[in-house]
Amino acid sequence: MKEGEARPSLIIGLPVGFVSAAESKEELAKLDVPFITNIGRKGGSTVTVAALNALSILAERE
Repeated sequence: MKEGEARPSLIIGLPVGFVSAAESKEELAKLDVPFITNIGRKGGSTVTVAALNALSILAERE
């Protein structure tokens, strides 16, 4: 994104882990793109899939 090669409409940033997860989420918040994340080191693929499924359900309703 910083080099202009990617232009996402939305980023779901929910990494899990004790190493750099919180810092990665803080960096995501600095970008000029809509995003979904949480605070702290919790996250992972299960939480990401839940967010994506919720977005899909909302899109179907519209």
